[in-house]
Amino acid sequence: MDKLADEWIKKVTERLFKNLFKNLKVFDIENVMPLMLNKTQLEKYLGVNHERMSKIIKMKDFPIIRERGKDDRFPRDAVKRWLDENWEKIGA
Repeated sequence: MDKLADEWIKKVTERLFKNLFKNLKVFDIENVMPLMLNKTQLEKYLGVNHERMSKIIKMKDFPIIRERGKDDRFPRDAVKRWLDENWEKIGA
């Protein structure tokens, strides 16, 4: 009887985990970060400190929205595209 119960539990558990992982969305920072990033969010998105981030945003063609009297904003998706094309430039 115990063997039968153990087999049943094993099958149910396997099926449960199979369906759970099939439907489970893996953590994705893009689902957490807003479309428009501020400087603090940009640091987290890029995984850099404030000093490094300041150097990065001064690079040519880095996507930044500057409005007089307002904080700089960074379009998340444009930052990702820029990073995909320029990742070698931000190394050490």
